[in-house]
Amino acid sequence: MAQFGKDRHRPDGVWVQASAAVSVAGISFRKADALAFANDVKKSEAAKLHYGLEVEREASNPHDSNAIKVIGVARVPSLFGQKTTRRHIGYVPAEEAELLCAHVLAHGQKIAAELYRIYLSDEKFLDVKMIALAPKGYSYKKLLELNEQS
Repeated sequence: MAQFGKDRHRPDGVWVQASAAVSVAGISFRKADALAFANDVKKSEAAKLHYGLEVEREASNPHDSNAIKVIGVARVPSLFGQKTTRRHIGYVPAEEAELLCAHVLAHGQKIAAELYRIYLSDEKFLDVKMIALAPKGYSYKKLLELNEQS
């Protein structure tokens, strides 16, 4: 099994870890986009270009009002230099999304994500691990404490 996407490109700004390293949920439903993102990350790493994850709230999701999309973004070499790809690869797992919505987004704060690692086997098993990020004062430990109090 190959492991890659380990360069840990963080988004700009000051962030704290707001979740454990978790698997992006729903990848099996977005497998083509997730595999394409994994291939883009391999190309980006080889060329020493930026890649990572972005998150977007999807409150209108019919399955989960706390849904947060995970979008894979990679700067890849192209025929005319470089291009940026953006692919919706899945969702923040429900338990983490609920914590983030209730204790970070509900207070008008922003969230972000960091790609932790990609695992890909020859049999096309794919696992994308991410870490949710939040502003200072919203660490994972603090979110768990807040959740216990509510």
